[in-house]
Amino acid sequence: MKLIFGFLLLAATILSWLNKDEVDPVENNDYDGYITFYIKNAEGCGDIPLSLNGKSIGTLVGSTASDPTCNAPNGPGIVTVGVNIGAHDYSASDNCNNIWTGTIIINKGDCKTKEINR
Repeated sequence: MKLIFGFLLLAATILSWLNKDEVDPVENNDYDGYITFYIKNAEGCGDIPLSLNGKSIGTLVGSTASDPTCNAPNGPGIVTVGVNIGAHDYSASDNCNNIWTGTIIINKGDCKTKEINR
């Protein structure tokens, strides 16, 4: 019985590890760095969905009054994500046909901000 329970516990642990997404909420401290996306001028073109490495990471809703610190909590006009070392391609677009794309390179311990500027 103990052997079966131990096997089930091990299997559950392995499955949860395999299902881990590359980009998780900022509360997860298992990352090499962080990227904080933000917008200061919402300009009436709607919310801005963000993608990093082809995966949705959140939506910029509204705007922030000032430049946030890196690793700022998600809130009006701010989306922060934890990432691993490497090059990360981002993309975003709004309802006014504005499109943003680029690459952000993260090294161990980096924390970078990227303004989405209309």
